[in-house]
Amino acid sequence: MFDDGWTKGEISVVCGPGEEGRYLEVLLVVSPELPGGKRKISVFRNGKRILNKRFKKGDEQAISVPVPPSGEEFLISISPLFQPSAHGMGLDHHNLGVICQSCALVSPNGEKTSLLNRP
Repeated sequence: MFDDGWTKGEISVVCGPGEEGRYLEVLLVVSPELPGGKRKISVFRNGKRILNKRFKKGDEQAISVPVPPSGEEFLISISPLFQPSAHGMGLDHHNLGVICQSCALVSPNGEKTSLLNRP
C-alpha cells in the first residue's frame, strides 16, 4: 500500500494472537474517477478464498472477517489495476487498485486498533 492510501494488487495483513471474537475490518473506496468498470476484491486465508466482493465506481464498503484467537494472516487481492499515466491522469506509473480508508483489528467490545502506519 502507498502512503496516500492507494493499494497495489494485494494487501497482506497479519493479526497476532489475541482474544476470541476479534475481527479484521478494512474500509475500501473505489474512486468514481477510476477508468474501467467494477473492481473485484477477494480475501484469502491460508491460500483459500474466504470472501469475494465486487465494487463499482464510487463504492465505499467495509470488509469484515473473523480473526481466530491464534492469529492469522490475510491476503486481500484487488483487480483489475490501473496506471494513472496510461489514462491521462498525471505522471504516476504505479499500478493502483482502490483506496484503503482504514484497516483495523476490532475487539469483541468494539474497540478498534488501526493497523495502518499513517496519520
